[in-house]
Order: sequence, then C-alpha cells, then structure tokens
Amino acid sequence: MKKLVASAEAVRWANRLVKSLNANREDDSSFYGKTRLDVDETNMLALQLEQLRVRAYERPYSPIQTLEITPIARDVESDAESFAWEEIDKVGEAGFIADDLLGDDLKSIEIKSTKLSRPIFTAGVSFGYTFADMRRAARTGKPLSSRKLEGARQAWDRFVDRVIALGAPSNGIPAGICNWPVGTGDTQVRNTAATTAAWTTGGIVAATMLDNLNAFVAGFVLDSKGSFSPDTLALPDFLILRLNHTLLTDNKPESVMNRFMAMNPQIKRVVEINRLANVDTSNTRSRALLCNMNPLNFEAVIPQQFTLRPPQELGFSIKVFAIGRIAGTVIYQPLALRYLTALPTN
Repeated sequence: MKKLVASAEAVRWANRLVKSLNANREDDSSFYGKTRLDVDETNMLALQLEQLRVRAYERPYSPIQTLEITPIARDVESDAESFAWEEIDKVGEAGFIADDLLGDDLKSIEIKSTKLSRPIFTAGVSFGYTFADMRRAARTGKPLSSRKLEGARQAWDRFVDRVIALGAPSNGIPAGICNWPVGTGDTQVRNTAATTAAWTTGGIVAATMLDNLNAFVAGFVLDSKGSFSPDTLALPDFLILRLNHTLLTDNKPESVMNRFMAMNPQIKRVVEINRLANVDTSNTRSRALLCNMNPLNFEAVIPQQFTLRPPQELGFSIKVFAIGRIAGTVIYQPLALRYLTALPTN
C-alpha cells in the first residue's frame, strides 16, 4: 500500500515541532531515549497537522445568522489595509428645447462623486496542545483532538456575527446591519415605528401587528420612490414565532405571518436574526429588518475568513493561531433597508 506523505509545508511544521519535542527530553538515559521521534513518526505528526487544517475548512458549521441576509464582498484583497468605495450622485434632468434657440437652452447634468473608506482589521483566536498531546498523536497515529479547533471556529463565527450585526465602535467599525443609524439623512436607514403593546405578550392584537407590517413595506417602497423592492424580512426568533402563532379571525383562522406573506408576495424569505433583539440605543426595544438583498445595496466585508497559521512553540506547549480580516458591514444604499422599531424585547 502506498505510504501517505504530508505536504512539504506540513512537513516543515512537523520537523520544527519534533526538534522541539526531542530537545525537551529530561536527560539522555535509555528510558527517555525511547521518546525520541523518528522519521515515520515525524511524517505521522505532519499528517495530523495537515488533517487538522483540512477539518477547519471542511467541517459543516451552522451558518452565521447575519450572513444569511448580508452578501459578502468578493473583490477585496485579504492583505489590503483599507476598503474604499465611491458614492455617486447624479444631478439634473432632460427638458424640452425651444425651437427658436436651436438647443442653446439644453439643461445639463452633473456627477458628484464622494470617496469613502473603512480600515480592515485583523482578528483571531488561538488554541494549544501540550507536548504530551503531540507525542501521543505522533506515536499512535490517532488524530489530534478537534474539540479545540471546533471551539476556536465557533468563537470566530460568534465574533463575525457580532461585528457584522452591531459593528465594533472602539475598533473603527461604527455600526452593523442591525443597528445602523436611523433617520432621514443620506447615510441613514429609514424606520417605521411599531405599536409596541400590540406585539407584547398579554396584549397581542393580531390586526395591529399586520397593519404595522404592511405599513413597514409601504414605507420602504414609497420612501425609495419605487427604486427598491423588499425581498427579505429578518426578525428575532421569538417574534417570528409570535407572528406564526398569532391568529387573525376576521374571515378564517390564519396566522399573521401567512396573511402578511400572501399580501406582500415580493417578500421571498423570512430570516431569523437574533441580534435584532434589544438593539436600540437603550437596549429596551427590538427591531425587524426589511431589505433588498443585493450586494450593490450593502455588503459584509470579510477579506479573509478563519485561517489556521502554522503551529508555534510557546513554553511547554504548541499554540495554533487562527486569524481573519474584517471591515464589517458597509451600506451603499440606505433606502434599500428599513427597520420596524419599538418592538418588544421578549
């Protein structure tokens, strides 16, 4: 049977680690001499390290909630220091021409371009193995435990979800898809205010909930003057359940959610985003998000996803560092999103 051989990169890592492992024997007695790793064991360790990296990329993980609605930018280099884009505004319109002026009164249009940028930050997480873990893996051929790797990947996913949803103001990422500034300015997201009491346990009013949702869609279309059509609705899980479980009884028993979707067929998806709970400035209200999910409207900028670096010797253990690069959420077209605010928190 053909002998498995690790890649040259993995072998380089393994040789470095084996050198450290063998150098850390307590003496040169025959007993400790038995712990010295040979060429076959070095190759086995290299294979274990390489398989660890493969598991980091191939293992199926639950999708990050915010990335269910936020397209990922694909054109930003992983080693870039910042990410820049242009906002273009066209001013002027066509008009009638007076016959006797031979076109001298033609109106002109102008293009106004504004360059905006956002720094790209490096972030990461680490985990480690003891020398004893490494020796056992090399000698027995048993895989290094993947539990630490899984924990590191989950920690990265939680970090990405938080930054894309809420930003990281202290690190230069002011806001995210769930807490973008609300208002009527050029860079702000518009909102519709819900009737809080009608959505709250103990005071639910199905017809008012439906009215709030329909006003939500109407405000989206009218404020954008028909330039955008909403296709995705996102809410925290408890509000999705509430819409599914609350019945309208005007004509026939039907959930608020079913009636809303029937009345607004342009909305194709309802997505669970729990970061929308407790998201207002006082942490006392939740939001729903309506959007047109096109990368021309908004994107998550993550130039480098979870990436394992070569293991490093640190004290009496081996550390494995996982890093990535992220610039957060960028909204190019605020009118392509809208919040339903003042929703309850539970």
